[in-house]
Amino acid sequence: FTTGGSITGFTNLNVTDGGTFNMGHAVTATTVTVGGGASGTLDVSDSTVAVTGNFVMSDNSTFATTINNSGTAGKLNVSGTATISVTGTSVDVSVDTGTTLTAGDIFVILDNGGTVSAAPASVADDNAGFDFVASLSTGDLILTANAFTGPLVINDGESLNSTQDASFASITIGN
Repeated sequence: FTTGGSITGFTNLNVTDGGTFNMGHAVTATTVTVGGGASGTLDVSDSTVAVTGNFVMSDNSTFATTINNSGTAGKLNVSGTATISVTGTSVDVSVDTGTTLTAGDIFVILDNGGTVSAAPASVADDNAGFDFVASLSTGDLILTANAFTGPLVINDGESLNSTQDASFASITIGN
């Protein structure tokens, strides 16, 4: 579901069973849990949104963010604790068309007043020129853009759409 305004007054807000919460506004809850025993996705798009309370990424959950043309990524500010499981959790990064990236660019995607417990297990992205690595820095979860050097494999039925210049060791097209 997508928020049309701020959400307040909840003890717990859970996103489970393949559900996606497109979080466009602030949430006040004791705990916001993504996954909760089954898969779930929190998508902040390219917005900066806040959880007043605690945030939990349970096993097999996804945090989705978008890096926009102005070079900023969607970010979640958490006032309480931020707990991230390392079992099957992932960050899904979308890069808007026309966005210019440089190797070493850093994006804060989860800003916490305390400490983030761990970085997610994996990062997936839709950009052919860069891979992203999630790590912890000063209590925050950050993404670092690393130049992708290949090999690049494009299987039957897949396409490559990129407005970024990229350098690959090799490109394989087809099976």
